[in-house]
Amino acid sequence: MHKKITKRKKEMSVSTKNIMGILLASCVGFIAIIILTLVASLILSKSSALTNSTTIYFIGSVSIGSLVTGFIASKKCEFKGLISGVIASLPLIFFVTIIMLIFSYGRLTPETAILFVGIIIFSAIGGIISANTKRRK
Repeated sequence: MHKKITKRKKEMSVSTKNIMGILLASCVGFIAIIILTLVASLILSKSSALTNSTTIYFIGSVSIGSLVTGFIASKKCEFKGLISGVIASLPLIFFVTIIMLIFSYGRLTPETAILFVGIIIFSAIGGIISANTKRRK
């Protein structure tokens, strides 16, 4: 009898898996930021009272999106939760910077630095939460 020759499925290396996990997490977090920002702007546009502090809503949306980014990155990567959250926050910061430069006509304010620190902190928190929910082998 002949043995069936089965082709092995090519598995990704650990570094490729980590890079893909970080990029996936950053994209999902960016999509979450866009959706939350759209929901907040829709609610504010339907509200009878106009507000001048729309920045607070944007920072809140970015914080929740960063939390999601860190959570997914820690699930998909081989790193520790804190490290995967911080690393996944870097592409997210890049995406947010590009969008902010487009909509603010190339001007960044001092609040932008606070926003970037918030992205790093919330991504790290999301990574830690996700690492604490992983199943132990």
